[in-house]
Amino acid sequence: MDQSLFKDLTTSRGIKYHYFYSPPTDVAKPVLLLIHGFPSTSYDWHRVTPFFLKGGFGVLVPDLLGYGLTDKPKDTAEYVASKVCKDLIDILDFEKVEKVVAVGHDWGSKVVSRLANFYPERFLAFAFFAASYIAPATVYDYQKHIEMSRSTVGHDQFGYWEFFAEEGSDKVIEQHWDSFHSIIFPHDPLLWRSNVAPLGALRVWVQADRKGSLPHYLTEEDKAQQSKNFLRDGIRGGLNWYKLMIDKPSLGAEDDKAIPISRYDISHPTFFGAALQDQICVASLGRAAMGKHCTNATIREFDADHWVILSHGEEVADALTQWVLEEVLKE
Repeated sequence: MDQSLFKDLTTSRGIKYHYFYSPPTDVAKPVLLLIHGFPSTSYDWHRVTPFFLKGGFGVLVPDLLGYGLTDKPKDTAEYVASKVCKDLIDILDFEKVEKVVAVGHDWGSKVVSRLANFYPERFLAFAFFAASYIAPATVYDYQKHIEMSRSTVGHDQFGYWEFFAEEGSDKVIEQHWDSFHSIIFPHDPLLWRSNVAPLGALRVWVQADRKGSLPHYLTEEDKAQQSKNFLRDGIRGGLNWYKLMIDKPSLGAEDDKAIPISRYDISHPTFFGAALQDQICVASLGRAAMGKHCTNATIREFDADHWVILSHGEEVADALTQWVLEEVLKE
């Protein structure tokens, strides 16, 4: 991604965002707003953006709140979805972007979901990778979430959230960064089921300083850039997304209460890129969520783990391009 196309903008609530923006070279094409998750930055979209740019699309890729060169407030209340969504709308307004398709991966899918709930009129369509559309939840109980995972998929899915929300977990991760990186980007996707998903397992892996080899889709250059992005200012900002869910779930629940029930289901064109080897964002559950809440959904399966946007960049770009041209722009 051309470094000269990165910008900084202070949003209406005083938050500085760092983002990449290249306007469309084909006036008929929309801007794709690419929203990353954890632990990522705008960098992790670099395998797909060249194909979109070549195809004439506009591309806008922010470092989300708490990540990269965007501000990292300590107060977890600043990370509620309505505030983050308004930040992104501020960026779109500043760039005078009108035709937009929002695309999310991981936690980015949660943000795209709330953009669909809070600002449906601003977008042509919504796409989700690995994590699907996430409907509003006016009550949230982490322990019940764990129990539900055990009953539906037969094992923990989100046990690692507890570790991420613990005070001091950022320092543990930074002190054992190579260990943490090797399990978050595993060479064997099944390692997530045994060493990330269960309660307490990720803490054990990291504190024992266990390490694995790089997956086939990451280079040493990728790892160096990812490491720089998080070790420069620390990882606490990214962990605040989890602290909000575990320590202050009522904030997110109250935020979701502002969404009219009529906006829980999405009638816009939607796309779900299911990662079949993902051991946490289980593809079958994602398909079910899309079927329940999205009335105009396209679902595409990828033989990939959670990091499908890194491992299958060209396939992701091709699938999204086809969907936009055939399903979105025909509307």
